[in-house]
Amino acid sequence: MIHPEIEVKIDLYSDIVEHIWKEIDALIKHGFQFPNLKEWQSAEIARKEKQNENLKSQGLPFNEKHNTYSEAEWLERYRDAQVYSLYNIREKVPDPKPRKIIRSTQFICPPEYQTGLDSLTKAIESGKNLLPYMSRQIIKPSAQDGMLFDFGIFHMHLGTGPDTKRSVLVAGTKDVVYCVFDDKNAYLLKIGDHGLWADITLLELVQLEFEHLLKRWEFNGIIAVENSLTPQQRIDLRKAGGNSILEVNGKFYAPPGGGINTAGTSVNSVMKADFMFRHYQAIQEQIVSLIKANSQKLQEDNKRAIPEMTLKMIDPEKYIFADEQLGLKIQAKVNPKTHQVESLQNL
Repeated sequence: MIHPEIEVKIDLYSDIVEHIWKEIDALIKHGFQFPNLKEWQSAEIARKEKQNENLKSQGLPFNEKHNTYSEAEWLERYRDAQVYSLYNIREKVPDPKPRKIIRSTQFICPPEYQTGLDSLTKAIESGKNLLPYMSRQIIKPSAQDGMLFDFGIFHMHLGTGPDTKRSVLVAGTKDVVYCVFDDKNAYLLKIGDHGLWADITLLELVQLEFEHLLKRWEFNGIIAVENSLTPQQRIDLRKAGGNSILEVNGKFYAPPGGGINTAGTSVNSVMKADFMFRHYQAIQEQIVSLIKANSQKLQEDNKRAIPEMTLKMIDPEKYIFADEQLGLKIQAKVNPKTHQVESLQNL
């Protein structure tokens, strides 16, 4: 029997946003301060109006499309915006994987912090989630971690019990561990005052003892940069969403933390979120193409005609999709290197 081509309805953009919002809702329950729709909408309108005022003052074209958004459009934009905020949070926490601890020659732990340091290093070596040790500002999704986004240096607290105001975090400490992570190692630079956010001596220490961490960011052929920034100027530039070339002992680097965007959040986090959306859009297109190309076989295997298939993604990591009305589940086999769908399998 010859079956007609299957009509496929699928919207992975909406599915992945819905999936990510489950994580956002869980974080909100743990005290993370995502704005509600009304708060975000008011701030967004104010931001757009200020932007338009600046454009008008310069005689440049401006856009007032936000004045025509429906409630549904505002809700969709709000939900999308919080996805990007979640990625900004993720950028501020090292991926949970076991790492070797490497200490700089300048690393000294005061006795009062030894218990907290032991707890932190054990968590690092075992690959635990390091969120509890991070900046107090991590509960604010869009908050900027200027030192991390610029220098690529984390600061981690050494508390031995939960924070009294933020139970998801360990208690904050006056001094913190300044450190850098790569895939295999955690490089502990020093324990120092909480607030060395623009102290170039931290990068000097990285350059002196772990120079390979800076190599990919190094500019070749630059002889000098006019008017190096003071620490306060660098902090002010970060707050304004700006980046600058870093000079460390006569060598010049792009920001090892990936840089800060005009919204004041992580450039890397936006790139990763954009890549995620593009990835699932490509997966969607390939699935539709494969189903249409294999319509005859799919219907023969299921021993019935399937004129239409409405797929919802139920497991983004395993690429499992379901049509509840038809009682069908299929899994896409995706090549992890090429990100191409190689086949579809009935479950």
